[in-house]
Amino acid sequence: MNKAAVYHESIANFTYPLDDQTLRIKLITAKNDLKRATIIYGPKFDNYKDPFYNKEMKVDATDQTHDYFGVKIKLSDPRFRYHFLLEDYQDNKYWYNEKGFFKNRPRGHESGFFQFPIITEWEKFKRPEWFNKAVIYQIFPDRFFNSNKSSDPNQVTKWGKLPDHDSFYGGDLEGIIKKLDYIADLGIDTIYLTPIFESKSNHKYNIKNYLKIDQQFGDLDTLKELVNALHQKDMKIILDAVFNHCDINFFAFQDLINYGEKSKYKDWFIYQSLPIKTDYPINYTTFATQEKSMPKLNTDNPEVQDYLLEVVEYWMTKIKIDGWRLDVADEVNMDFWSKFRKKVKSINPKSVIIGEIWHSAKKWLRGDRFDTVMNYPFNWAVINFFGSNEIGVDKFSSLIIKNYYHYREDTSNTLLNLLSSHDIPRIYEYCKTEKQLKLAILFLLTFPGTPMIYYGDELGLKGGEDPDNRRCMPWDRVNKNNNILSYYKKIIRIRNKLNPLSLGDFHFILKDEAKNTVVFKRRHKNKTIYIAINNSHISQNIEFIVNQCGKYKDILNENILKTNNKSLPIKLKPFEGKIITCPLTK
Repeated sequence: MNKAAVYHESIANFTYPLDDQTLRIKLITAKNDLKRATIIYGPKFDNYKDPFYNKEMKVDATDQTHDYFGVKIKLSDPRFRYHFLLEDYQDNKYWYNEKGFFKNRPRGHESGFFQFPIITEWEKFKRPEWFNKAVIYQIFPDRFFNSNKSSDPNQVTKWGKLPDHDSFYGGDLEGIIKKLDYIADLGIDTIYLTPIFESKSNHKYNIKNYLKIDQQFGDLDTLKELVNALHQKDMKIILDAVFNHCDINFFAFQDLINYGEKSKYKDWFIYQSLPIKTDYPINYTTFATQEKSMPKLNTDNPEVQDYLLEVVEYWMTKIKIDGWRLDVADEVNMDFWSKFRKKVKSINPKSVIIGEIWHSAKKWLRGDRFDTVMNYPFNWAVINFFGSNEIGVDKFSSLIIKNYYHYREDTSNTLLNLLSSHDIPRIYEYCKTEKQLKLAILFLLTFPGTPMIYYGDELGLKGGEDPDNRRCMPWDRVNKNNNILSYYKKIIRIRNKLNPLSLGDFHFILKDEAKNTVVFKRRHKNKTIYIAINNSHISQNIEFIVNQCGKYKDILNENILKTNNKSLPIKLKPFEGKIITCPLTK
């Protein structure tokens, strides 16, 4: 038995409540190492008797190196202790608990049982129900649509010309209002706007005034009009909160520049010495390195926290927005995010909180801070499998599984999955053909999580690193002959119609490295959907086990497929994907 590969914790994503009386328990072991894993459990306060209930665990998933065992435990009193009995294929048996491995059964209250002492309210947290089924559309306002020329900045660049870092194109909030029918027709129900508050830059991530809409985009009334128009269409809006740093012209930083030690805002920022030097090399901490126009806020300071919470309350009460995306969230004080959550949820319990974190985000997703994060590990796996083809099925499925089981399943089912964003090259820079692009789109919209579409991706817009990934929306491509647009609409419509694709659980059921094909299923209640993908340049014949014998339907091509016993044989053309379900599924 490979003991070094066995891992469990009685916290975080390994042990967590599904409701007041049900716990989900997970255990990681080496791949194909264990024949059986059994959890032995009992009440925590049972006179310290040995736990006596038992339940065999099942393998939920397997990647290149590990098996992921799981089980659900239901008790009248969820405060319980437990350990595991592990058996390998050589019939070696070991007891496993917090103190390690034992050949003989550990006994007594000091034996090191794993324990789950209490279910707290924040551990049972639920995301807003609407977010589970949402399809997000990210808009970079300056590049979307210019409707009001009178509010244009100076020296507006011709629409469609390739951007540089300082280009302005005049996109505005009125332009978004004018295009809401287009967005709704795409199947989108939520828009996310990059920052719209007063700033001298085109991206607005260096905010001068947190309480004012940048005049390039409109004013308070324009934003109210946009939000009202969205809500009338049963759509929602998420705004970008930039609380890690501000603009060099932010009132508090200007006060620090002018008054130094005498400034009442001197503890609002992080610096090495005073007076502040704005010539290079600067002597204050900024976003990234030496970005002198973006001084870093000291979010450890209660006064800064109070100010930012006032900003949150102002926009949520004035405008009735539906959520926040949090920029550079991992560099902001953790205690502040707890206060932020309480403030946001007290105003609107149904609002969503999305953190921008590019790495493991478990400590932000325990229920007391964020609802979800932007899923960049998902993006990396997708672009390297469907785009550059640098990895095959085994590595791709392994990356997807590791990332999925890195969190609680209910967390993974609402991660914000993305193919592109304003911070990374567009997906079409990696997928060199339309067929490859369609496979990436198919996976985005059928895999667990909340999909986000970056404006223009649906029209086949290309773009490399910033600022090239922030090109103008190519409105001239909106026509019935745009195959990519039509495909997006079709898959979004299918996703919105079939609950398993947004609410169902997830399992890979075929991973063929030689054929570069993969099949996974999504199941919700009594309905199962199968997604089959051939990521190779030749046709492939595959066969996989389904839930029952009979006829199945290839939704994308309107073909009927028949089982061979309980196995479903299908043929996949080069770079083809299928969504398969029973003909009677609604």
